Amino acid sequence: MLLSLFHLRVVRIQTGDYINAAETVKAAQAKGMSIRDYVEDMWGIQGSTQRIFDEMNSAGCFTNCQSVCEIGPGTGRYLELIQKRCPGVRYTIYETDKGWEKWLVQTYGVHAPPVDGVSLRPQPDQSADLINAHGVFVYLKPHHSFAYFKEMLRVIKPGGFLVFDILDIARLSKWIDTDHTYPVFLDPSQVTTFFTNANAHLVKTFTAPYGVDESVYHVYRVS
Repeated sequence: MLLSLFHLRVVRIQTGDYINAAETVKAAQAKGMSIRDYVEDMWGIQGSTQRIFDEMNSAGCFTNCQSVCEIGPGTGRYLELIQKRCPGVRYTIYETDKGWEKWLVQTYGVHAPPVDGVSLRPQPDQSADLINAHGVFVYLKPHHSFAYFKEMLRVIKPGGFLVFDILDIARLSKWIDTDHTYPVFLDPSQVTTFFTNANAHLVKTFTAPYGVDESVYHVYRVS
């Protein structure tokens, strides 16, 4: 309240810096490229978004998909493809970067409730057919990741799909001699046990390029 008198506000700062929304959009437009193509070219992961989307599609994630929740959509690369695949879908995002949140709402007409960086609190129970997160649980503290996992299980409908990627602790050596200090590694078996104990069954896993190595995607379907 005191800070508001000086037109200041407290905001949550995440570990590491994410690309600026206004600057990225401007740079992509200057090159005549879509945001997806621009960032994939910048990060050297050309075609990765489409390949991950295709893996989700082959798992059945978009069958009868009417309501989607995405945690940390960032540039909206997956949002764009899912909206095209599922016309009329109700899409809710939880994005902590206000620049990207504003751009996604204006560009794609998605719903953006208040976000706290650890939960899906505004989301009703069993309200989403698909919950997906890409490149999110690779940098959050384990406590925060599992808090999100618990929320995902609360929000997903029976028969719905959960899709996200993690960094496998067994591949830690790939990162040790780099300058990257933000990655957080999880034990895949512990993650799988957490979900299977909650009647979420592992449908498939696959890898995708991330940083100096790969992340491992998990796809679960809830009974």
